[in-house]
Amino acid sequence: MRRLLGVIVTLLMTVPLAVALGSAPASAAVSTICAGSPVPSGWIETNDSWSSSTCGRPSTLVYNVWQISSYDDQAPGASMAVCAAAADQVSTPSGWVVTNDTWAANSCGHPSTLFYNVRTIYQVRATDTSLAICDFSPMPAGFIRTNDTWSATTCGHPSTLFYNSWTATRYDNQPVGTVLSVCSDAPVPTGWAVTAQAWATNRCGHPTTNFDNVMSIKRLS
Repeated sequence: MRRLLGVIVTLLMTVPLAVALGSAPASAAVSTICAGSPVPSGWIETNDSWSSSTCGRPSTLVYNVWQISSYDDQAPGASMAVCAAAADQVSTPSGWVVTNDTWAANSCGHPSTLFYNVRTIYQVRATDTSLAICDFSPMPAGFIRTNDTWSATTCGHPSTLFYNSWTATRYDNQPVGTVLSVCSDAPVPTGWAVTAQAWATNRCGHPTTNFDNVMSIKRLS
């Protein structure tokens, strides 16, 4: 009897751990629509294809069918690869940021020459305190730009110096009295005030001549 109770207790203690280990973002639902058709709310284009039997039935190569995937059923922390044109057309979904882009010759317009036609988007989590996002990404709510860097392997992949990767820092969870050093061109959040400005050659545009490119902001309310 004692041995049986021990087994039961062990199982009960194991179940929550198993559930935790098995939890993961749900796979996005996938569907196809005719190219140019309105994309339903909560969905985004993730690929395209040519079909001579539907959607205008083109006899020559035209990517007349769009693959769309759901994003509003994804858990915070999820990442998706989406067509860059779609990200521009519908805007990056609210609560998501662009973290990378890449060239895929077999997807999203199928470019035969170098073109960054696929973007990686990421759904921000409530626990995220700092994010590296592309300079063309929307700034997520509750975050502010605090730095930028040049990356030749992401976000447009510039081969010459260009500050294409931004550091976004969360401010909305900071207590009253907190002071943050941020880029001077960032909008000052409600309840915060600028308390100082400075020139920093290694941050926020990296100016080589005297220019107040960073500022200190303090939370007052």
